Amino acid sequence: MAHTLNNIEVVTDYKHLQIREIKDVGGYHRRVLTPDQTLADDEHQEVKDKAEEVWTDEVKEAWATFQAEQKAEMEAE
Repeated sequence: MAHTLNNIEVVTDYKHLQIREIKDVGGYHRRVLTPDQTLADDEHQEVKDKAEEVWTDEVKEAWATFQAEQKAEMEAE
């Protein structure tokens, strides 16, 4: 990875991972990973480990259900 991992924070009931990295040129890069994502082969190992820990099948199912409900609400409007 081009950035140095600085922080991993687990947020929301769906265990989103907020990632903060330090850019090689200074400053920060932030991103959020959701339980339906496939992690890249070159992802930081610490991020992979945290995702494996918190993204249980129950969490993944709950996230998929939430997304389906949101889609249905949007289509109903």
